[in-house]
Amino acid sequence: MGNILINPEAGLDEYWTALADFLRASPSAAGVTLAPSAVAQAIPGLTPFAAWDEDQTVGRVVIHKGLIEEIPDGLLEGFYGDARASFANEVFVAFDITPTRDEHVRAAQIALREKARC
Repeated sequence: MGNILINPEAGLDEYWTALADFLRASPSAAGVTLAPSAVAQAIPGLTPFAAWDEDQTVGRVVIHKGLIEEIPDGLLEGFYGDARASFANEVFVAFDITPTRDEHVRAAQIALREKARC
């Protein structure tokens, strides 16, 4: 994700630019970076929540505080214990995801995700 660009037509303000600068300077270790569709359109290289294939490994989740409704049910609950806030400003919070290798912890995370979808 080191090649983060900003769509020049997006007309981003200082908060969006700060997010793009963070993503450029701190690439995700592995996996896709999920974000709301408007953010993914403005900052190419991000995967919109709606386009995420659950078989893809997630390395980071970007949350726009005004677009919370785009976060799929159960997504964040499924990362319980694996997510660490790595960036925040007035508009965004980014969480880095470090997947567990413990099958028992992973089973609990899957159960939490499923419960949140009900």
